[in-house]
Amino acid sequence: MYSSEMNQTQIPKEIPDVIGIKFGSRNTVLGTVKNHAVDTLNLSNREIPSMVSFTKTNRTFEDSAQISFLKNILSTFTHLNRLIGLKYESQEFLEHEKKYMFFNYEFDNDIKEYLYECQYKEKLPIENIIASFFSHLNKIWSNSDNKKKVSGVVTSVPDYFSLCQRKIMLNILKVAGINCYSLLNESSAICLSYFLHHYKNLEANKNKVICFIDLGQSKLSLHLCSFTNKDIIIIYSKSNKYIGCRDFDMKILEYLEQLHPKLISNIKKNKKYFIKLLQSIEKSRKMITVNKETTINFEMGEDFINFNLTREKFNEIINSDLTLFKKFISEFFSEANYDIKKVDSFEMVGDMIRNPIFQEILTDLFKKNINKTMVADECIAQGCAFYASLLDGHFSPICDFNLIQYISYDIYFSILGKELKLEQSLIKKGENYPIRKAFKFKNEFINKEDKLNI
Repeated sequence: MYSSEMNQTQIPKEIPDVIGIKFGSRNTVLGTVKNHAVDTLNLSNREIPSMVSFTKTNRTFEDSAQISFLKNILSTFTHLNRLIGLKYESQEFLEHEKKYMFFNYEFDNDIKEYLYECQYKEKLPIENIIASFFSHLNKIWSNSDNKKKVSGVVTSVPDYFSLCQRKIMLNILKVAGINCYSLLNESSAICLSYFLHHYKNLEANKNKVICFIDLGQSKLSLHLCSFTNKDIIIIYSKSNKYIGCRDFDMKILEYLEQLHPKLISNIKKNKKYFIKLLQSIEKSRKMITVNKETTINFEMGEDFINFNLTREKFNEIINSDLTLFKKFISEFFSEANYDIKKVDSFEMVGDMIRNPIFQEILTDLFKKNINKTMVADECIAQGCAFYASLLDGHFSPICDFNLIQYISYDIYFSILGKELKLEQSLIKKGENYPIRKAFKFKNEFINKEDKLNI
């Protein structure tokens, strides 16, 4: 952990950089350690759109990709972290995600892989295209102002990522030529960032329990965490992959379709107009966080939409999602087996933190004020950079502490090709790590050299 008060001898003057990547569905943010403090990388635009656009001659990223999006809809990839490991996802998830996949793709049954039907090149696995995005990120920090060598990187992943998706993520980073120290759950990155900025107010013998509510572009996550000035423990974490800002926008679109069925039907047939309408809806949805009402204006030929969107109407339109939102929170504390009254404070992060509707719901549920002291994308990037510095070896934290992370999936193993029963798994979902376990095996599993094939 680093601050302006740190003894300057604790960090050498000439050390390589470390990078933390918040790999989000909408935007990506880069964090680093500079001037003895954890901060975001000094770029003209702190948020890098998580998208890749192909043209006839090259691939474009950042602002260029956004500009060429409407010109190259069939060749532009958005919400990149939602595309990782699609072949391992459920049919329900695939059907949900296809609503936001505007590019050409096909599913290859032979290799069970989604392939991009590139109109300029041969077919490519989607993971290869995501690797090109990370290759571009590699060039960004290589061309940054300080020109210092980057020794290693830590990248965030959603807590719900399976082991297969994490392996794919590591392969993507390897293809991109990035030395990845570790993947870090978003819950762990948020907790590290909070600890980094609040450790002076934490006590040694008194746990401070905080619930982080992360409502972002494509998911809702809750993280229950305990803090002292020596320990960070993620008690429980849960995510819903079907509640996010873009899903609220789609609900508004469905409501407009009821009012203008013929017009919306025509708009859906034209991807360019369809995306423009979604962008207009998104802009209006953000406006009602500041204003009590706004207007959605959209034209297609001689037909037009002029819809007055108020906070009350927005609440009514997404009512089913709000019900799921409340149910999710109730189930979260029930599964965590934790009394909501024992939570010391609540921190809201994500794209929807400023919307009064969600703040009112949370205040009513928790009977406490909701804090909004953290910027979701930046705090995750900073948490990843902080974790990278701990793994790097060139940095010295100003205090020793333990990070006890949460395992969101079962880990089991096979012996001699025979899979053991699930109850004999190595680590079960919900356990915390670092973890150490001892096992005894029957002689039939051990070969003549007293070795065990796992």
